[in-house]
Amino acid sequence: MHCKTLLAALLLVVLPGLPLTAQTKPDFFPEDVNPDQLALRCFCQPGVRFKSRSRGLELSYALSGPSTFEPEKGEFSEPYSSFDRLSHFIFKLRVPVINRDAFKLLIGYNYEKEAYRFGQIGTDFQDVFEDLDGHSLRSNSFSVILTKPFGETAYLAGRFRYSANGDYPTIMDFGKEYSIYNALLSLGFKRTEDFEWGFGIWYSQSFRRASPLPFVFYNRNFNHRWGVEAVIPAYIFVRFNLSDKDILLTGFEYDSQSYRIAIDRSPLTDYDYAINHSEMVLNLKWERWLAPWIWLDLQAGYQLNFSTDFEAKSLETPSFEVEPTPSPLFKVGVFLSPPGE
Repeated sequence: MHCKTLLAALLLVVLPGLPLTAQTKPDFFPEDVNPDQLALRCFCQPGVRFKSRSRGLELSYALSGPSTFEPEKGEFSEPYSSFDRLSHFIFKLRVPVINRDAFKLLIGYNYEKEAYRFGQIGTDFQDVFEDLDGHSLRSNSFSVILTKPFGETAYLAGRFRYSANGDYPTIMDFGKEYSIYNALLSLGFKRTEDFEWGFGIWYSQSFRRASPLPFVFYNRNFNHRWGVEAVIPAYIFVRFNLSDKDILLTGFEYDSQSYRIAIDRSPLTDYDYAINHSEMVLNLKWERWLAPWIWLDLQAGYQLNFSTDFEAKSLETPSFEVEPTPSPLFKVGVFLSPPGE
């Protein structure tokens, strides 16, 4: 009963406002933050019973679209540029280095690749969209994660991450023009195995801007079936445990990513952009046990896209903003999760 009431209240508060704000990102949403960065889902002590699974190794593929880039500011000529799909490949690895009751230290590596496939390219900023068509946008990230318990009911958690995000042609390129640094520090209180809450601060420094973000997290079980998992403002999910091997989650999550790109306009002056896309996704997730340590991750959602910003990084480059229309999102993946996590 408590869970149904909470879900109803969440839908009444969140859903009516989303269509009105889907194109303009609220000020309290930062850049270059996603649910994974604010949730320490790894081989760590934080968390409650029956929670969604911790992930040591993950391999997944996501697909969104179709969507049309409508103008955010200024006048564009129709037809507007539109893409049939935006593909997203994800590889994540977390390895425990120190795994003691009094202190845990992990190192992590993420590799992500995005690629647009355009069905139509308009006359406005044609060079930019033609260059993006089929061009890989890459992100390589290295992180250090730690947790330190204080007694039996409190713990400190932190993470430092360095990322290189851009359209570089090789697998890795750590040029300073691609660099993004972010750090997280949080204090958690775990009164019982069924209730945990805490707060923290997240900070990012990128080639676009600096973004501080205070956040709170709340994890609670109402019984062995129903629970809530939330890191506000990144995500809020209601969880239903079908069994020990099947977990359903529904709710919404915010995602944002930035890349540094160079547009070759030879013999004209090259364009130099820092682009950012941000979105809110209404999501249904299913985690399914396949074999010892191996889990399946399936997701289907509806993506409300905020404006995509093309910020000029040189005097010769014209800035502009576009509004991608809403689109469906699908994701499939497998991950490793140790028993008992």
